[in-house]
Amino acid sequence: MWLAKEAKRYGVTRFYADAWSAPGYMKTNGTDANGGTLKEEWRRAYANYLVQYATFYRQEGVRITDLGFTNEPDLATSYASMQFTPRQAVEAVKAIGPTVRRAGINLVCCDAAEWDEQASYSAATEADKEAADQVAVHTGHPYVTPSDQPLPTSRRTWMSEWSPNGTTWNEAWDGQNKAAARSASVEGGGGRRAGGYDGLAAIRVAADSGADGVKTTAFRNRNGQRVLEILNTGEDTVRADYALRGAGTSAGGGEARGAVYRTDDTHAFSRVGAARVRDGRLAVELPGRSLTTVVLR
Repeated sequence: MWLAKEAKRYGVTRFYADAWSAPGYMKTNGTDANGGTLKEEWRRAYANYLVQYATFYRQEGVRITDLGFTNEPDLATSYASMQFTPRQAVEAVKAIGPTVRRAGINLVCCDAAEWDEQASYSAATEADKEAADQVAVHTGHPYVTPSDQPLPTSRRTWMSEWSPNGTTWNEAWDGQNKAAARSASVEGGGGRRAGGYDGLAAIRVAADSGADGVKTTAFRNRNGQRVLEILNTGEDTVRADYALRGAGTSAGGGEARGAVYRTDDTHAFSRVGAARVRDGRLAVELPGRSLTTVVLR
């Protein structure tokens, strides 16, 4: 709850809650772990259970907008897990969906561990009109098979979970590996603004540093801000110079200005200076092994 409230304070308005399992008494194996499936006679009670969970959050000031009833239904694990075949998931959707929708919440399905397997769940749902009408968002994970193709639906699609797995975890802020570097860039790319975050309301635009060891991504936020995420993977400081097409002036016609933020071993998205674009060019200093965020107004 604390984390959700902090996210809301930063401007987040869409919250996704996903149940990994129904309570054991509602399942065929009598426990919330080790797979098992939802008993048919408990489907509607499970829907009420999920909505009540969302109600508790709303009473605390956080509105859950999207709600999933299963996580990785293609797996049985030693922790909380619940299995469905695509056909069983369709029947669960038809039983659970109306209750969730009446509560003003989007129903989500089905967060399969394999992206290819999620395609089977999505296809089964789309083939049943009653079920198709209930599901607002189709979700999948690329742990076993990659998310390299669209799901067979015209509804909103989320790749809702992923990690590199294996022994690649490193507690250093940048992880000293490409997976962590990608995460750092994506996290910074949401677009910070005064008083909060624009979240996912950003459009990625083309960007290139032209320097070895420097990775750059750029975004245009809905509020008009332009954001550069610049990751210096080398040990030495780099003085980068960017030509910003169409970004030499602010929306009001004056010279573009903004702020520079840094994340490294001693900074956590800390403001470290001002940014200024002169004659369409931005110069910025990039300390070794640091993520620099430039926000232009």
